[in-house]
Amino acid sequence: GEICIWRTSDWECLLRLKGHKGPVLDLAIHPSGRIALSVGNDKKLMLWNLTTGKCNYTSSLPTACKFVRWTPSGDAYVVASTRSLSHIPLAGGHERKFE
Repeated sequence: GEICIWRTSDWECLLRLKGHKGPVLDLAIHPSGRIALSVGNDKKLMLWNLTTGKCNYTSSLPTACKFVRWTPSGDAYVVASTRSLSHIPLAGGHERKFE
């Protein structure tokens, strides 16, 4: 599982984000454009610094999630599998899970 950050003017791969063991299933860029979340078949959620290409945080998920999105304000994110959806705020607050 590898994610490439491409420069579209000449399609050069500027950064290779390596960390998932197996396919990357979804990627969400934060509204700031500086960080991203990815989910993979390895049941991992990874937070990426898009400036350095480094993974800053990894979390194990109960199942492989096929969907990850930031909220429009960027203060929370949503992950979803075929059975559940979770809303996770970044600061304070509690995770809300819908099954």
